[in-house]
This record gives sequence, C-alpha cells and structure tokens, in this order.
Amino acid sequence: MAPRRALHYSLVMQNLKNTALISIIFSFVLFQNARAQQGSEALDNQESEPSFNQQSEPPPPDRAPPSQPEPRESPADSEARPRTEPAPDFRETKPEENDDGFEMPSFSIRLDPLNWLIEGRLGLELEIAVWKFISFEMVPVFVVNDEPPIFNFAGEPDNLTQHSNGLGPISGSSFGLGFWLSGKALQGTVLRLIYTNYGYTYKTDGGLLDEVDFTERRLYGMIGSISRWGIFTIASGFGIGVELNQRQRCYENTTPPDGQTSGCEDDEEQHIAVDRDSDGITVYDLNGWLHPIYLTVRIALGITLDFD
Repeated sequence: MAPRRALHYSLVMQNLKNTALISIIFSFVLFQNARAQQGSEALDNQESEPSFNQQSEPPPPDRAPPSQPEPRESPADSEARPRTEPAPDFRETKPEENDDGFEMPSFSIRLDPLNWLIEGRLGLELEIAVWKFISFEMVPVFVVNDEPPIFNFAGEPDNLTQHSNGLGPISGSSFGLGFWLSGKALQGTVLRLIYTNYGYTYKTDGGLLDEVDFTERRLYGMIGSISRWGIFTIASGFGIGVELNQRQRCYENTTPPDGQTSGCEDDEEQHIAVDRDSDGITVYDLNGWLHPIYLTVRIALGITLDFD
C-alpha cells in the first residue's frame, strides 16, 4: 500500500508542477500581449496629438477669388447717369499774380506854401512813378495874391500887381522828370529836369499906366528830396534855371503904355513904367537880377500813396 500511495503522491505533485508551469507561461504571454498593446496605443496617441513644445504652423492664406472684369458702361448709360459737380474747395488760396495786369503806380499830391506866402503863387505838385526810379511831375500854379510880399522885399513900387494870364487863376504848369537815387520813385533824393510855362500879366495902377504880358519858359535842373511818415510827406528842392523866352522892353523912343521891344540899350532888361512926372518916366525891370539865370526853392507838404 505504501508504494501505491507514494506513486500517487508523485503523480499529483508532477501534475501540480506542470499546471503551475503552464499557468506561469500563460500569464507571461498575456502580460507580453498587454504590454505590446499598450505601447501601440501610446504610439498612436503621440502621432495623432501635436507636442506642446512644437508650434503649429499658421494656416495658408485663403486665395483671392479670381477678379471679374468690370462691365463696360455704354454711351447711353453714361449720358443717362446724372453728373455730379466736384465739391467746392473752401481752403484759402493765394490769388495768382498776373504780371500782365494793371497795377496802380505810386503817386504824390503836395502843396507849396512857401511860394504861396512869399510870391503869391500856389503850386499844386502832382507826381507819379512811371518806371522804377523815374517819376513824372506837373505843377500847375494858381495866382492867389496880386500884391505878394516879395514885391516889397525887392523894392518894387507899391502900384505894381501881378495877375494870371492863363485859365482863370491858373497861370500855367511845369512838366518834369525825376530820377531817384534810391532806386525807387518817390523815396529819398531826386534829381529833376523841369520845363516851366507860366503866363503872367503885370500892371501898374494909378491912372497910368502900363501893362506887360510875359510868359516864363524856363528850363531848370533841381536837386531835392522827400521825407515820409506813413502817407504824410514833406518835399523840398533847390533849382537853377535859364530863361528860354528872353525879351527886351524899354521906353527910349516911346511913351507908356507903348514900350518898344527891340533896339533897347540893354537888351537884357524888360521895363514896365511905374510913374511919370515932369522929369520923365520911372521904370522897373521885370527880369531878375541874375537874368537869364534864375534860382528857385521849394518846400511842399502833402501825401504819398504806394500800391506795390
């Protein structure tokens, strides 16, 4: 009985060993399959999901749709469509300078009170710029005093008077050109060339007596200047001239009022009879003491306007 039990025990132990070995082998196989399956799933997840450290590339820009050609407008549609005027531009714009347009030149208007008070002759000086440094001047003279103070200063007789021999009180006018050394007309110092044409009638009263008509035609050279304060102006000048209308008159062979105008002993004197008595005729020379040379002085007040 003992050998049989020993054999049975050995067989049971052998079967247990085989069963344990098979179980170990089967478990190892299952473990290897499970491990292989997990590694495959992890690899698939790594390929499908991007890495957090890897920056994704931006998507490519969308392609613009192909441009469609604009439809051409027919002439009829163009005429039918209302035209719109451009909106006005209210910005301040500088007007274009027109070099061909007219520009008002500078001019000056002045009165000469000096000769008005001393000689009884009021000169109205009218001057205008004609080109850069050149001006044109005319000076009509009004006889405002028949017996001016200069007649007494120079020793003229009390019965000698002067009158205009022109248009009313206007005895005539002078005409001149001014050449301005400053380079601009009506500013600074000026050199003038002046031609005068003034007509006067001289009379001696007292029941006599005599009457002489004479026209002064003189050519002057003058230096002068203009001082300005805004539009207010003081103009002055000094000139030397020569008498172009030289005339002689005397009473050598005649009696007043018929003086002779030729054959006089002194052909540079122009006499007017101022008195007559038993001793004869008293005459006065109307020509100046430097005849035919004459001096003139101006001091004029007025305004000057510039437009440039």
